[in-house]
Amino acid sequence: MNRYSLVLLTLSALFLAALEAGQRYLLPRVKAVDHRLTRENAGAEQIKPGPGQPVPVLLVGNSLLKRGIDLSLLNEKLHPEYDVVRFVVDDTNYLDWYYGLHRLFLEGARPKAVILVLNGRQLISPDVHGDSFATLLMDRSDLLAVKRTVASDNTTTSSLLFANFSRYYGMRSELHKWVLLHLFPAFPDLAVKLRPETPPLAPDEQIGAAAAQRLKQMSEMCARYGAQFIFVVPPSTAARDGSSAIQAAGNRIGVQVLVPFQPRQLPSNLYEDGFHLNYQGAEVFTQALSSSLRQLLGSDNLTQSAESKNNVGGSGIPVSAGRR
Repeated sequence: MNRYSLVLLTLSALFLAALEAGQRYLLPRVKAVDHRLTRENAGAEQIKPGPGQPVPVLLVGNSLLKRGIDLSLLNEKLHPEYDVVRFVVDDTNYLDWYYGLHRLFLEGARPKAVILVLNGRQLISPDVHGDSFATLLMDRSDLLAVKRTVASDNTTTSSLLFANFSRYYGMRSELHKWVLLHLFPAFPDLAVKLRPETPPLAPDEQIGAAAAQRLKQMSEMCARYGAQFIFVVPPSTAARDGSSAIQAAGNRIGVQVLVPFQPRQLPSNLYEDGFHLNYQGAEVFTQALSSSLRQLLGSDNLTQSAESKNNVGGSGIPVSAGRR
């Protein structure tokens, strides 16, 4: 190897190291989203019950949770008996959180209840959120399980592995979005117009069958770590959102599914964009959800159900709902 090649390799290595260091240490200080992710992830990892302390509850989900539930109001309604810790990762689906919760449990998180907030389409989705999922949610030991579950090829699997090692590599698409939004503040409006039409929702029979399998598997994993699992379906402007099929599936298998509002029950002026709730909508939804949660968390069924499931086995591989 000649001197010029060695210099080029050295400079390349220094450049990559600078990118990684910038993503890990500099950007969290100037990028609010990355700072929030780091803070919420740390809070979720450290959640544990303590003597004389409120019962710890872990609340996870995507932007439907972030914009739809007022965390301060929810904690106000559930205190002093319960303390809710939130962890939100945008654009995530069921599989992201199955593996994400598994990682948190492996790292020592011990909530007494886990609340997952997703809509019907996200519950039965066969996908994970790409490299961001590998960086933020996946434990490295689950890599091959993820490969089998999402039927990824070797190239995609390798990318997930690199993203798990490198925060810059895994979060590069989020970094690009951040730069783009600063250069073109009106880009979100353009993106809405360019977004492809959403495919029709699967039939209720298909949703119910997939939901039963996935809710059961998530509940069993949570129970192995001493946590009760609760699934929450957020409000929707759609005529049909699969919530009735999901709730029926939960009733069949003994998993708590909360649907505070039926499809189109909330007026359109409580939505920000027809999908996410606005500030007033979040307050209405949080009020209704807190009442249901207080009754559920305070019931004897919660403790008995978690204890009865602690010895339930499982393959550790989430159910694939198939591609749609």
